[in-house]
Amino acid sequence: DGTAAAAEFQSVLNHRGEDPSSTVYPLARLGLARAQALAGDSANARQSYAAFFDAWPTADQTIGPVVQARQELARLK
Repeated sequence: DGTAAAAEFQSVLNHRGEDPSSTVYPLARLGLARAQALAGDSANARQSYAAFFDAWPTADQTIGPVVQARQELARLK
């Protein structure tokens, strides 16, 4: 259920705990993008993918989540 998943990921993003710089938050943004895409909300999914890349600019570009996110975003366009 993409809509319910998106709500849960948004909740994580809205309630940053004691470590706001944790990698949990960029990955929650990626989860939000995936959930939005699953729910058929391509416009918001593209925005969330962009926010994922903006939130994690220093990420190694060869790690799985980054590579997969680029592929998923390319399929949305």
